[in-house]
Amino acid sequence: MNYPPPHSWGPPARTSGLAVAAFLLGLTSLLMPCLAGLPGLVGIALGHSARGQIKRGHRGGNGIAVAALILSYMSLVWLALVVAAQ
Repeated sequence: MNYPPPHSWGPPARTSGLAVAAFLLGLTSLLMPCLAGLPGLVGIALGHSARGQIKRGHRGGNGIAVAALILSYMSLVWLALVVAAQ
């Protein structure tokens, strides 16, 4: 009788540090627009780097990377609206 091989799940992939850093920078940029969007720009760069790292299978944390990109882009849009209103 042939049984299917047991599942070898292995340990889960560690969350990407780039994704976490990008998330923190995006959140900081959104909450502190006085920093002129610099954390948002760095958050965008780190978020895209993290997504590339995750797609290659080296790390986990795709949801955090996507959230970081959303926050970072939102902060830049918010900054543009504030500057345009003046």
